[in-house]
Amino acid sequence: MKQLAIFFFTITFCLTARSQPGGRGVYAFVNQSVSARIMSMGGGMLAIQDNDITLPWLNPALLNKSMDKHGSMNFNTGYSKIKGGNDIKNGYFAYSRNYKKIGTFSAGLLYMNYGTFNGYDPNGDPTGTFKATDNCLNISLGRQYKTKWSYGASLKYVYSVLGEYISNGIGVDLGGIYADTAQKLTIGLVVKNMGVQFVPYAGTKRQGMPFEIQVAISKKLKHLPLLYNIVIHDLQSPDFRYVNTNSTSSNLDANNKPKIQKMTMGDNILRHFILGGEFNIKSFNLRFGYNHQRRKELAPEIRRSTTGFCWGVGIKISKFRLSYGSAAYFPGINSNQFSIAFNLADFKRNKKG
Repeated sequence: MKQLAIFFFTITFCLTARSQPGGRGVYAFVNQSVSARIMSMGGGMLAIQDNDITLPWLNPALLNKSMDKHGSMNFNTGYSKIKGGNDIKNGYFAYSRNYKKIGTFSAGLLYMNYGTFNGYDPNGDPTGTFKATDNCLNISLGRQYKTKWSYGASLKYVYSVLGEYISNGIGVDLGGIYADTAQKLTIGLVVKNMGVQFVPYAGTKRQGMPFEIQVAISKKLKHLPLLYNIVIHDLQSPDFRYVNTNSTSSNLDANNKPKIQKMTMGDNILRHFILGGEFNIKSFNLRFGYNHQRRKELAPEIRRSTTGFCWGVGIKISKFRLSYGSAAYFPGINSNQFSIAFNLADFKRNKKG
């Protein structure tokens, strides 16, 4: 009980913390959904502890011994319905090993490929084509403390190339979880992207990474094969009001100054929430999620459609677990993710047999 009180005190402290709002700063791509499962449940799963090796990307405290020798390959098909634009593609690869006396390690690589662009000088004359890519290598360690507690840390190295502009930097994630297996309840807390650029882009000053504090709770229902997940994100930024450039009304007041978006307290609170669920039926999984901030900020006022909603499925075939996830970021435009997870120990056991 004492440990639980300390955990909730930490969460309360984080709720009052003020820092750089999430989404600002450089290297925003590190907040990508790296797997189909994560994408299909809204983008936040920092309180679900199982053998999914992609989840420590969200919270390193989720690393545990059941992930030993597990690997995962994940691919995003991009936003292919955007006419005249490049297909933005990304992928994530991860592998983990457990060491009894040290803890569980994992290593992963996230890459973003924004495609090829036409370059022009200040006079508008073409200078040829250039490519834009972002990459992030992360190394994580997670350990269990007593029976119900776990903690972990991740180190991220970022390398970004935007044509002739090159930058690199480093970031750190710290996380903790409280897991009550008897109640099938898990609470997670993570402080993400504490870092800065080593080398800024030419002509710019050093900036911080998109710092963020998140807390989440997940629980498996007793009489229904459903796991639900609730995430509260951007705790360091309680106020989400901003100048809405997508508004159909004027963005300037009588003094010709930008208007701060009008937002009810309820709407502001809901924008901090991500809701997700997963039905587990033997070797088949059905997933769904909703991101209120995404719906409010990315969809046009006159046609929101399914923006903010996401879904996906998972199935185990032989030694592999295959997953598909889809998330609506704009009416008629979805991002689609495919994942393949495996355990190398399964192949070795069969070989010996």
